[in-house]
Amino acid sequence: MKGKVKKYIRKRALFGLTILLFFIVLSIISLMMVRKKILDNIQLMGEEVSEHLLIKENGKIENYDMFVRTASIWLDDQIKKNRTEKELREWMKNYTDYINQELNTKKVEVYAAINKKIIGATYWEGDETFDIDKAEWYNLAILANGNVIYTDTYRDVRTGEIGFTVAKKINEKNDILAVDIYLDELSEKEEISELPVGSSYYLCDVKGNIIYSIHENKNSEAEIKVYIQKVLEEILEGKHDVADSFTIDMQGKKRGVYYSLSKNGWISVLTIPYSTLLSEVKELYHFYIGIFILFVIVGIIVYYRDICLNKKIEETNEAVRILGNSYYAIYRIDFKKEKHFILKGSGYMKELLSQVGNYQVFLDILLDVIELEAREEFQKVFSIESIRDLVKRRIRDFGGDFKRKFGNEYRWVNVRVLYDESLSTNEVILCFKEINDEKNNN
Repeated sequence: MKGKVKKYIRKRALFGLTILLFFIVLSIISLMMVRKKILDNIQLMGEEVSEHLLIKENGKIENYDMFVRTASIWLDDQIKKNRTEKELREWMKNYTDYINQELNTKKVEVYAAINKKIIGATYWEGDETFDIDKAEWYNLAILANGNVIYTDTYRDVRTGEIGFTVAKKINEKNDILAVDIYLDELSEKEEISELPVGSSYYLCDVKGNIIYSIHENKNSEAEIKVYIQKVLEEILEGKHDVADSFTIDMQGKKRGVYYSLSKNGWISVLTIPYSTLLSEVKELYHFYIGIFILFVIVGIIVYYRDICLNKKIEETNEAVRILGNSYYAIYRIDFKKEKHFILKGSGYMKELLSQVGNYQVFLDILLDVIELEAREEFQKVFSIESIRDLVKRRIRDFGGDFKRKFGNEYRWVNVRVLYDESLSTNEVILCFKEINDEKNNN
């Protein structure tokens, strides 16, 4: 019996471990699926935010583009009318004021190279000796042959500010109109509130120079430039075309990278901390860990309870075994369905009865081996009606002594009807104990 109980405990423990393992595997698979889905959605969101910010800047640049194209036509008309240098400067000054008013800017500067001489809205110190052929914006505009060009960012030698130039050839004499735009005219620092928590945004030119940025980094400009160059190289390699890619930032933390390209070659880069990206997954991690710990605690409690319960069952079984040795026959009687169940039967009864059967048939077969003079009393005392009455009156132990035939002789047996609420409400135990030696001794 003890071996069976231990085997049962092992089976229960193995079943519990199997369920726990299944839960762990299912949790890992579901977390991986949720993580992938979140990263896929964030990839789309990041690209949309990056493109949205780029569209804003493109909108500003396109305004400058439009003003340059319009001004080129007007300036060419002024040149054809043989306006003096003074009149051209005055016209440029008025047009600069017009641009500043329309675009709500302050530092835009309009100037032109006419007959390879600089003429601007404001006086350029040393413009008489300025070598126009070495100017990047001039050469790019000549090569573009009437299309608007954008230079890379540079530090203006006159103002010390970082900006870029938009320029266009205005006629066949290679006269060029140019507009200097400074980076602080583009950036709107309040836009950082529109970004996901902890995010950084960088707008870079074709050479990777930062046109402007929105971030909360406290690193130096040189450190940020090195970091962005690394990110741009990763973008060119195609590393960040997949949702689960990441870069390591200047603080050694993972960041998702999302980018968009403008028509003039500028690149808009948005980086979002993985802690922000996977905040929902972290909550799921904590949830699953909590469930796992709860599972383990419940498993330990159930396992310990099983051990204690099975110990009690062993003790009870041992007691029942000892009791069973005292009774040669034990039957469970369902007085509602009028059925008997053999728990432990004598050889005679086992031969004539099935394991489960009608109680009256059971009683009739039993009466055949009861002493003739006592059969009527036995029939009355142990009838279904009598058993029901005993239960109704809450009599837990009732019975008597009768002579039963064993082979060719009659021996005294004690027959008991036992009732307990722990049993099914419609059942009693009927048991038989041989007491012939006790009767004879008395």
